[in-house]
Amino acid sequence: MTTEHTAPVPTLDRDDLLAQWARFTAGEAMRRLSAAAADDEGPLGGEDYRRRAERTIRQVLDEAAQRALNQGRPVLNASTERVVAQRALAQVCGLGPLQELLEDPDIENIIRRLPERPPRRHSHAGAARGVAPAPHLRPCRVRLGPHGRLHRCPLV
Repeated sequence: MTTEHTAPVPTLDRDDLLAQWARFTAGEAMRRLSAAAADDEGPLGGEDYRRRAERTIRQVLDEAAQRALNQGRPVLNASTERVVAQRALAQVCGLGPLQELLEDPDIENIIRRLPERPPRRHSHAGAARGVAPAPHLRPCRVRLGPHGRLHRCPLV
């Protein structure tokens, strides 16, 4: 039994539209890849997984375009579809939004800064209190080390 997920409708500005389409496409592709891995002997690795992910993402986008045409809605143009496919592949096989930066040979350091204030949560009594950020959310610098592995260096 398959469930049909609803693709984003192109009524937003371009950045929001790209982000929604990439989330939709990556989510649907990951669902299909997980189902395929459960049906097969086991999960694929490396380039085989990447090739299967690329095919699955193309299928998801083709099916969404066909549904849009059948319903009389506009479809994504070729350049937008290419960007969506790249972003979805980065989410499925890479490090999401960081993947594009990691692949750029001109970029040596990636610095991710947190907001000034830590996140807040409310207790059952309704009083707000500050929560210290989780250790994995501390600002850090990501760099490629020997053998192409990522290393995180805390910013002090």
